[in-house]
Amino acid sequence: MPEESTSAPRFQLSTNGLPLSVIGLVASLLCVFVTAQYLYLLLFHPLAGFPGPRLCAVSRIPYWLATIEGRDVQWLFKLHNKYGPVVRFGPTDLSYTAAQAWKDIHGYSKGRPENGKAPEFSVQPANGTKHRDVLQLFADMARYPKYAQCHFRRSCKSPPAVLTSLF
Repeated sequence: MPEESTSAPRFQLSTNGLPLSVIGLVASLLCVFVTAQYLYLLLFHPLAGFPGPRLCAVSRIPYWLATIEGRDVQWLFKLHNKYGPVVRFGPTDLSYTAAQAWKDIHGYSKGRPENGKAPEFSVQPANGTKHRDVLQLFADMARYPKYAQCHFRRSCKSPPAVLTSLF
């Protein structure tokens, strides 16, 4: 009489239908990518030569933690005391203590136009009206109130919504 095998059945390990070899390959590739990114930020990035904590060179997390705790100014001050007048406090961030650095970085000098502000750092109106146009309108209204009232009566049936919401 043949004996039955008492060994446990063989199962192929998988997660959600994917064999573990595919999951391992993806995890390995992810580890290689993260390691390559960290090596680039530490050794080959254009800011790699600037002093600062190594962790700050690959992540903004130390700065975020200091900011959330409300001690970002003190934290940067300590970094400047330790590393000098120029400190790398993030993968793409430098902090300077010299006032001349602002002029050097932003490139303002006589005879050259000043660098304008990037629009993504200011609130953009939903209706497309330029901020300077609204300021000019208010300046004209203060300077020539009768002209401004006359202008509104001729150009539109009611004052603009901006003015009605403010007054």
